[in-house]
Amino acid sequence: MYVPKNIVFEICERFVKGDSVGEIVAWAATQGFQLNRQQVYPQLRKAFAYGYLDLCPLKAEQISKPLIAHSQVKDIVVVDTHQERKAFLKELKEPTSEDNKRLLELLARETASKVVDLIKELGRRKETVHIGFSGGLVMERCAYYLSQALRRETERLPKIVIHALCCGFMPKSPTSAPISFFSHFTGLNVEFMAMFAEPVVDAVSYETLKSAQGVREAFALKNNIDIVITSLSARGDRHGLFSQFLGQAKNSFSEEDKAKMGQWVGDVQWRPYSKEGPIETSSGKRLVTLFELEELQQLVAKNNKHVVLLAGPCMKCGRSKARALLPLLTNERLNLINHLVLPVKMAIELGELMGIGMNN
Repeated sequence: MYVPKNIVFEICERFVKGDSVGEIVAWAATQGFQLNRQQVYPQLRKAFAYGYLDLCPLKAEQISKPLIAHSQVKDIVVVDTHQERKAFLKELKEPTSEDNKRLLELLARETASKVVDLIKELGRRKETVHIGFSGGLVMERCAYYLSQALRRETERLPKIVIHALCCGFMPKSPTSAPISFFSHFTGLNVEFMAMFAEPVVDAVSYETLKSAQGVREAFALKNNIDIVITSLSARGDRHGLFSQFLGQAKNSFSEEDKAKMGQWVGDVQWRPYSKEGPIETSSGKRLVTLFELEELQQLVAKNNKHVVLLAGPCMKCGRSKARALLPLLTNERLNLINHLVLPVKMAIELGELMGIGMNN
């Protein structure tokens, strides 16, 4: 039976308020819809699909507070799940790839919620807010949940401009390219700034590339960006996009740059870093991206500029990124972010690496 959206919404609202299924069936009959008890629950699934219902993960403040106290990042959201906590305590088998995907969905939702709060805050002073999206499959989910949150928002929001911070470079994963995220925002008060470039170029020709048509327009407007949304990958995770890039490009570097790249522990925005700081190379291949790590650091130092990092485990194998995340919290040369969203298990691992007693 077809049930229009306004009736689905009312059913959902009545269910959340505590009406029994029988009471909902009786109400639906007064509106001309003869539902039986079993037909009520599919309407709740539709409510999720329409964005009328949302799930907000628990936040483990007792874990985030000690991290904040010992970190240069002063806004840390630790997403808590019962399953993750049991896995850490060895009461549950290692999570499957499906478990990892569900966790990353929760992290993407929470990151989107954080970004909506920042948009509202900035919107009190600006008519237009510019948001930059990095690439990756997790970023795509974050973009999706941000678009859904914006559709639900009843408060007046500023105009939004979404920028692609990089180009896609994985032909078999086109949805990991930020330009593909734009379609999520169709019908909203949103404008876009894409970047059309070769995704991988020779380092020696990088500055010349910035002046090419389809690229210079994006670089010319990058200083307008108020919120950068990004993630990271970690050394040892063969599924990470930067690891895959290095596997293809490692022989293009000079011996000196190979030695530098041998020290990498992670990357943000496709730019690698070691425990000591950013890694700069002058030879070989590199990925095209709007911001270098030093520029992210400059961004964070400004008032009303935000870099939001979603740090989840590998979607496929569940490998932790705690060791890659550690320098971003403790090394002044890598003070690149001012908002962090991560799962409870990784937060506890970070605490152990930092020598912090965690009340878990």
